[in-house]
Amino acid sequence: MRAFGRLFVPGADFVNAYGTWWRGREAIEAAHAATHLDVFAASTLEFEQVELRDLAPGLALARARWTLRGQTRRNGEPAAPRSGRLILVLRDDGGAWLIEAAQNTDIAPIPVPD
Repeated sequence: MRAFGRLFVPGADFVNAYGTWWRGREAIEAAHAATHLDVFAASTLEFEQVELRDLAPGLALARARWTLRGQTRRNGEPAAPRSGRLILVLRDDGGAWLIEAAQNTDIAPIPVPD
């Protein structure tokens, strides 16, 4: 997770698929490290439909669809595979593209009111 954390600028923001908002590289790294010792310990994340769009010199937007397999429930039982979309705002930091902001969203059926 230390390498994962270094992908973010120090003041980055990350909103996960459940709406939790982490502010700062350290908080993002710590939150991911904790869940990857638990429910995501045996999981794999596959990216599909990756798109990149230049916004301005040194600034880009990345979008990807993902599929997660191998997550477990808190009680250790397997969880069903999930899919979603990840949006990243990237900044060129002297030749290395770092993440300024991330928004992760599960793809779920739209609830229909009764």
